Amino acid sequence: MSEKKANYGWLMAAKAAIKGVGTIMEREVLPRSDGRDIEIKDALSVPSMSKDLLSVLQINKGRKFQVVFDGSKIQVTRKNSKQVVMTADPVDGIYWLRTPQRSTNAATHNGAIDLRTHMGHASLDALRKMIATGMIKAANTPLSSTGQSVCRGCQHGKMFQKPFPTNRDKCHYSVFELLQFDICGPM
Repeated sequence: MSEKKANYGWLMAAKAAIKGVGTIMEREVLPRSDGRDIEIKDALSVPSMSKDLLSVLQINKGRKFQVVFDGSKIQVTRKNSKQVVMTADPVDGIYWLRTPQRSTNAATHNGAIDLRTHMGHASLDALRKMIATGMIKAANTPLSSTGQSVCRGCQHGKMFQKPFPTNRDKCHYSVFELLQFDICGPM
């Protein structure tokens, strides 16, 4: 992905490098509720910024939400049902979303592939035996017996090529036994 730079007016015309664009899943904490998951699409990854920012213009882009600024908080509600979707509180001049404190890490889940990689590319039979005996806890990924390794590194490691023949005594010809001709003629 190519690195882009963008101007931000609120940074006094400073430029910040955008490393990527993606989707963020965030858990919003609401009063009298366990909370709900919020999906933020087309979020810019700017590592040089110490805070994550949401644009009111982008929230209202689809004209489905309404942003209400109160002195002590901001509420984002659905226009059709007036249901509160997000709430933010002012801290140090910035409104912060009410989210649980936790670290965010990018994660992918490939099940058996990740398990094999973390266990040193062990065979599927060895992994099944470790799960059955309780050596690996919380491994609920089904290990299918496909017969072939699905890990790219394991597939690459199993590739082999027969060496070129080293005994040249078997491939010798006498004079005029092997003739080569130029049948195309001069070019």
